[in-house]
Parts: sequence; C-alpha cells; structure tokens
Amino acid sequence: MLREFGVYQMAGRYPDSAQVPFDTDTASQELLRAEEMLEWLTARLRL
Repeated sequence: MLREFGVYQMAGRYPDSAQVPFDTDTASQELLRAEEMLEWLTARLRL
C-alpha cells in the first residue's frame, strides 16, 4: 500500500514530472487507506 501511495509524492521529488490526476472520490478513498495504515502501524508499535 505504501509503495502504491508513493505515486502521489512525485511532485515533491520530481517537480517537472507528470502529475497523477485524481478527483475528490479518489482522494477520499486514498485518505481512508492511509488512515487504516496509520491505525495498523500504531497497533504494531504498541505490541
């Protein structure tokens, strides 16, 4: 999931590269995935 999510950071690393367009629905879905990952990581740190 994190590898797939890295596509959105291309502007930060390579400002002249083509950007991945996305709409509000896609942004909402990706935000939910990121929140799930954060919960999972937080649970792993508490073990």
